[in-house]
Amino acid sequence: MTTPAIEAVSALSTTELSQIPSPVRSAPSGGVQSFAQMLLNGVQDVNQKLVDADAQVAAFAVDDSIPVHQVTYALEHARLSFELMLQVRNRLVEGYQELMRMQL
Repeated sequence: MTTPAIEAVSALSTTELSQIPSPVRSAPSGGVQSFAQMLLNGVQDVNQKLVDADAQVAAFAVDDSIPVHQVTYALEHARLSFELMLQVRNRLVEGYQELMRMQL
């Protein structure tokens, strides 16, 4: 019972990782994450929240052992995380488009 949004996030994370050059894929020296790795970790975190919320909804539908407020909280948390991820993506695309419009 996966939603198209979860499938899109899963497809994005695996596709994007394979297209990142190997020097960028590994963390630079000093233990600092690269920007690409930080974005990928964020996408994976959002995907995990969506999967967890979906699992809680399925468990609630089958069994009443999970309280409704816990399911509601998980759904809202996943929704807000997904909206934040979309806003970050939109800002990155806007920044890229602005760079492409610059005259050299």
